[in-house]
Amino acid sequence: GQRIELGEIDSALLSQESVSQAAAAVVATATGDQLAAYVVPTPGVVIDGNELTDGIAAILPSYMVPSAVVVLDAFPLNTSGKLDRKALPVPTFEVREFRAPASRAEEVVAGVFADVLGVERVGLDDDFFALGGNSLIATQIVARLGSELNSRVPLRVIFESPTVQGLATAVEANDVDGGIPPLVAQRRPDRIPLSLAQQRMWFLNQFESGSAVDNIPVAVRLSGALDTNALSAAVHDLIARHEVLRTIYPSVDGQGSQVILPVESVTLDLTPETAAAADILARAVEVVSVGFDVTRELPLSAKLFR
Repeated sequence: GQRIELGEIDSALLSQESVSQAAAAVVATATGDQLAAYVVPTPGVVIDGNELTDGIAAILPSYMVPSAVVVLDAFPLNTSGKLDRKALPVPTFEVREFRAPASRAEEVVAGVFADVLGVERVGLDDDFFALGGNSLIATQIVARLGSELNSRVPLRVIFESPTVQGLATAVEANDVDGGIPPLVAQRRPDRIPLSLAQQRMWFLNQFESGSAVDNIPVAVRLSGALDTNALSAAVHDLIARHEVLRTIYPSVDGQGSQVILPVESVTLDLTPETAAAADILARAVEVVSVGFDVTRELPLSAKLFR
């Protein structure tokens, strides 16, 4: 989920006095892609992998620091005299000593990491991105953590603290937002204003209320015995649940406003109308081509043909 420039990693490695040649590579592992650094030491110098990664960590972002360093006496070359990447040895990625989660927050973070990433065991020092995570999966992680810990966890937190311990500490230290407030109905003003999208639709509708250009038609063919009463009840439940389906937008003092009609005043007539098979398409097109005057008509219509 991050932009990786191997050339930048090569340059950072070559900026270290102990390195005479360098090549970074992406290596596929069981837990996802990992970065590896292949280096040839300066004559007479012994390269310490940890010191090398510490040195380039001051130059590169953390996600561009290789997880493994392979020291070679010389790079393998192909017949053209260029680096033969296929001949580079497979690196060994160091496995850290496992530290089990202790606090509830740590256990929750480790559990979510393991579940979402498909890893059998996750410890305190395990890094989300090193385990194969990316920015898309990170959205799943923060959503799950928010649900498990009853907190609103911003996406940036997982980038700033990608380890289990770091992320758990951020949550416990209230570096993330507090608990999610309950979703409850708010008191509406006497005159409900239009949203920006509603304003645009209302304005254009004043000029051509009969236009069907903004209609979203849906046609469904049902086969077999149909319980029309059950269908009508289902449509009624839909309208009751979604207020926008029973909202009109009359003009008050030249400005549009929302008026939400009570459920009992809204009905859609789904009495079946018989039509010949050859006429069905034309009749359907006729129905969905009718425009809506949003100042007085519901933005929803339905028709049932047999």
